[in-house]
Amino acid sequence: MKVSYDSKADAMYIYLSPKKKRVTKTEEMSSGWIADYSGKELVGIEILDAAKVLGSKLKMEEKDSFQPSIAHRIK
Repeated sequence: MKVSYDSKADAMYIYLSPKKKRVTKTEEMSSGWIADYSGKELVGIEILDAAKVLGSKLKMEEKDSFQPSIAHRIK
């Protein structure tokens, strides 16, 4: 798993597949949470307004990629 964060867009992307796969379907799960699929496989999740939504649960850093420090599971 790889996580990237864009501080200008305040968007986080969680790559669930170790290999880059072509996204064939994008679906909004809830407001600001977007799922990307390659066929039936979930390959990534985008979180908009990430600092506002997850800021207290993650140690946010302004880097292209970082490992999150999550205190509990995100549902």
